Amino acid sequence: MDHYNPVSVAIAGGGIGGLCLAIGLLQYSHLNISIYEAAREFKGIGAGLALGPNAQRALACISSFAAGAFRRHATANTSADATREHIVGKAQPAATPVFSGIVAYRGLIPMNKARAKLGELADDAYMWCGGGGMAPTGVVTSSNEKLMEDFEGWSEVPTKILEMTEEPSLWAMLDHLPAPYYNTGKTAMMGDAAHATTPFQGAGCGQAIEDALVLATLFRYAKYPEHIAPALAAYDAVKRPRSQKVVETSREAMELYGFTDASVNGDAERWKDIWTQRMKWIWEIDLAQHCYDALGLLTKNIRVQEIESESPQSVGVGLDMFRVWSSGKAVLLGCK
Repeated sequence: MDHYNPVSVAIAGGGIGGLCLAIGLLQYSHLNISIYEAAREFKGIGAGLALGPNAQRALACISSFAAGAFRRHATANTSADATREHIVGKAQPAATPVFSGIVAYRGLIPMNKARAKLGELADDAYMWCGGGGMAPTGVVTSSNEKLMEDFEGWSEVPTKILEMTEEPSLWAMLDHLPAPYYNTGKTAMMGDAAHATTPFQGAGCGQAIEDALVLATLFRYAKYPEHIAPALAAYDAVKRPRSQKVVETSREAMELYGFTDASVNGDAERWKDIWTQRMKWIWEIDLAQHCYDALGLLTKNIRVQEIESESPQSVGVGLDMFRVWSSGKAVLLGCK
């Protein structure tokens, strides 16, 4: 039996991506994991998180326990800039977030107050779109008067929701220009540090979880310090194109929400048809193949004995994601 000195992994940021990565890595005895988080507490600000089908499958691949906790608590329907500057350099235009041209009001409404005014509509998630804006069910303190002024003329239900919003805050929506790479040497960025996005596809959180899945799969085989840089390079090659496409298409999505794009032009049926198709590439990704592609890149740079074994070995984290035979052909079993 091989024996390894622990490889130390430092995770800067205890957000969703960092914690999912830690959960995925903790099952490997050859890794020593530390998490560094600046915030003293986590509290609600009125910004919801969406986990699409791809994100939920990725979470289940990392940890069935975490996926179960999500299902029990989900509704049915940190500073990343310093990390990014360290990776791409301060002079790189993609080092800092850029204003998307969009602002968002955020606030919380007590459920008893919402049910009294909205009835059964308070117990589900809705989104009202059009008129150059959308009203889903640096921070500037705002007021109810300003909020109502900006959404003047909207229909009855979103107007009721806006009227009940307590102490709304106004947020500038920022995202990142495409970074030329997500890694340098033995350091890499993930989640918002790598690909901060506007929230209009509900896909940013899912990309952080996908990052964690790919990294945890690769680090299963990073058993020596010299394996770390090739593992991070494989992660960059697989995850960067997909996550940067999410950032780009999220901006396009806001134009659809506001009926301001050239193709919808206020046509509600056309709007629904476009949305039916545009999310498929995000939601229907084959996660097993995604991770296997990363492993294929890793094995070009280091010899991974487990993959070259005569007997099939499970590859991945959490669920039996796929198996690799000595022929190099993968039998995909789950997490698809």
